[in-house]
Amino acid sequence: MRVIAGMYKGGLLRAPKIDGVRPTQDRVKEALFDIIKPYIVGSDVLELFAGTGSLGIEALSRGADTVTFIERSSLCLKTIEQNLDALGITTPPASIIRKDVFKAIRDFAQNSVKFGIIITDPPYKMDHIRKLLIKLNEYDILKQPQLLVIEHTIDEDIPQKEGNIILVKQYNYGDTVLSVMKKGGK
Repeated sequence: MRVIAGMYKGGLLRAPKIDGVRPTQDRVKEALFDIIKPYIVGSDVLELFAGTGSLGIEALSRGADTVTFIERSSLCLKTIEQNLDALGITTPPASIIRKDVFKAIRDFAQNSVKFGIIITDPPYKMDHIRKLLIKLNEYDILKQPQLLVIEHTIDEDIPQKEGNIILVKQYNYGDTVLSVMKKGGK
């Protein structure tokens, strides 16, 4: 696994050897960043279910102002720290928080912390996407460009609309889908 583009291009990234952690394939990662390319520079990015941190690191490499990684697994957190250290990325612009994703969303809202882009690759087939959309409607943590990108399997159903979050477009890559959602659909 590596950083595809930007200032850390070619940097190698580690992945923990634990069940449920499946790093995003390079072609899917490249497609994801092609989709958000117009918005990434200068954005504050939140990576939920961060795993290896590869998506957030790619965002920093491509010009995001800040990236906050949310992960609750201590092994994954250690891997994210190692990946950031190997590339010389410090705090800030990177922040790592060990917390349940849903509690983190609530805490961000209570502290008026907002993000322009949220990237997430939750564990497959565990109903996290539905819960995530409900929480993001309940707690307002999105600011301009108000973009949410969810990586999931082709057999996971994504609603066209969940409260004020609207599905804008889906991109299929074999069994993997990138669903792009925006607050208010703008």
